[in-house]
Amino acid sequence: MLRKEPEMDKKACILIVDDSQDVLQSFTMVLELNGYVVETARDGLYALDKCAEKQYDAVLMDICMPRLNGAEAFRRLKVTHPELRVILMSAYSDEEENEKLLREGLFKAIGKPMKIGYLLNVIREATASPRVIIVDDDTSIGGTLAQILRLKGYDSCVASSGRDAVKLIIARKNDIEIAIIDIKMPDMDGFATLAR
Repeated sequence: MLRKEPEMDKKACILIVDDSQDVLQSFTMVLELNGYVVETARDGLYALDKCAEKQYDAVLMDICMPRLNGAEAFRRLKVTHPELRVILMSAYSDEEENEKLLREGLFKAIGKPMKIGYLLNVIREATASPRVIIVDDDTSIGGTLAQILRLKGYDSCVASSGRDAVKLIIARKNDIEIAIIDIKMPDMDGFATLAR
């Protein structure tokens, strides 16, 4: 499923979920000063309600909250909004639980308190357009698909062969997140390209 990315002129919208009013206010101020649109919820149940009504680019959520904790709210959001990038934060780190949540699709687990610069980097990563490479020896197909993906907010590039794709990925320092590869190509088929 394609994740809807923020349009070029639209600011990313972040939902902050925490039972502490102080945390909600301070994080809202920091993110708004850095160009984000911010909405808040005071627990996991309110977060589920808000996500049912509106599409967010990312959710920054505390783990320890009354009524519905952040981990359970994340799991429910993954069912209804599998593309949503959720960042869980906690003052009490449980590495085993964090690893489990990451395997379940959590974008990131971070500790509280955190430095503002670190928080902004995590939010920037979560709201960045996914980088896609299209590998197809038929340049009209590759070009058309890249254009469609760009209109949807994806950072896409095209390679006309497996060898060109490998060179491009190396040149971009392996920052490609998604690869759409034609299986049948003359010099290096899709399976060989993927293996490299």
